[in-house]
Amino acid sequence: MADQPQTLLIKDLKRCGLLDETLVIWGVKFSRTPFCQGSLTQTDYGRDHHPCCFTMRFAGGGIELGIYYWETDDYGYIIVKDPMHV
Repeated sequence: MADQPQTLLIKDLKRCGLLDETLVIWGVKFSRTPFCQGSLTQTDYGRDHHPCCFTMRFAGGGIELGIYYWETDDYGYIIVKDPMHV
């Protein structure tokens, strides 16, 4: 749901010549796991929160395209390469 508005914002900033000097940052306060802890029932099915890793996106402001600073395990739960403290 967020990809199209984010793309439109970046394209509009670029069209207006503002993307070079404007740093756009998207972030989350925590990440969501693709599973839940405990028993999975019809009333208890939500995804759990975890503070081990989360995604930040940067655009413009001189940020180089395609840079990745870390890598998670196959479950997206723990950082396994190049952790960075925010």
